[in-house]
Amino acid sequence: LRLALALRGQECPSDAALVLAGLCLNVAAACLAAFALYCLSLEVTTKAGGEGKAFAALCAVLFLLNPATCFFVALYSESCYSFLTFSGLLCLVMGLKSLRSG
Repeated sequence: LRLALALRGQECPSDAALVLAGLCLNVAAACLAAFALYCLSLEVTTKAGGEGKAFAALCAVLFLLNPATCFFVALYSESCYSFLTFSGLLCLVMGLKSLRSG
């Protein structure tokens, strides 16, 4: 990032600004991952015929409150990876559902 900004002739932001931007992106990705997990849990439990909203909400809350949450706010890629994994699984489940009904 510093090299790209230097080549464009722009001043590079401080290290603190870069860390803060990374933390904000990771927290946003963790929230999106929790929402994707909620949607995935809702899709799977309603497909099974059960009451899914309370269970899906519990899954999302437990996901955000687990002991590994420190990795979701640190500058690691776990939050982005979780979001992409849950989103991919949701697309898979919804695709299988449309294939069965179609």
